Amino acid sequence: MAARRTRSSSTSNGEGVHHLADVVGSVDQCLESLRATGEAGHVTFEATIAGRTRFVYLGGLAHGPAIGLIETIGEDA
Repeated sequence: MAARRTRSSSTSNGEGVHHLADVVGSVDQCLESLRATGEAGHVTFEATIAGRTRFVYLGGLAHGPAIGLIETIGEDA
């Protein structure tokens, strides 16, 4: 699933990892795979920037921080 992974921590949320982000080939395919395993969570944020990058943040996944899925779309994908 991941080509690159980033980690971020926030002092307002205590110590540790606040969220993880994965660059994926298809956000929709990843969401479908999560649903199939029973780990669908819920989309807390979704945006497309300049029609070229799609971001989706998921919350409610088992035992973990928020997950960000990042997909490059358009001609350069």
